[in-house]
Amino acid sequence: MSGENLETVQRGFDAFNENGVEGILPLIHPDFEATTPPSLASEPDTYRGHDGVRRWFDSFYEVMDGIRWDARVLNCYALHLVTRGSGWFEWGSDRPRTRLPIKAPAAFWLFPGLVHSYQPDAGGWTVTPVLALPAPPRKSFAATFAV
Repeated sequence: MSGENLETVQRGFDAFNENGVEGILPLIHPDFEATTPPSLASEPDTYRGHDGVRRWFDSFYEVMDGIRWDARVLNCYALHLVTRGSGWFEWGSDRPRTRLPIKAPAAFWLFPGLVHSYQPDAGGWTVTPVLALPAPPRKSFAATFAV
């Protein structure tokens, strides 16, 4: 996936997590159409346009308290500063993931290839990415740990 596409997906995840389905609608074409076939859905249907996207998500809220898109994997190292508020950072491929509470002022590193997520508490927070470093090539990385 190109960097531009990856950024669009991440913006969509963030927008959805902050504002629900209304947050992602600006990223979805007004002529969007999707069909859930009987082989994949207990209630197959076709969803058209922004109203269709809303209706699709509404069907989940009938049986779930909420929806969150949270898995992130970076291809670089990244340093983030938390300058206001509090929340949490979690990582790992296993469920439950390891979760760490964060309260400003704080900083946290993200590592390449690590599944992670982070979210503010109800009062919100200000998180600023301040540094991104490319991950070393795999051969160089492996050689670093060779015996």
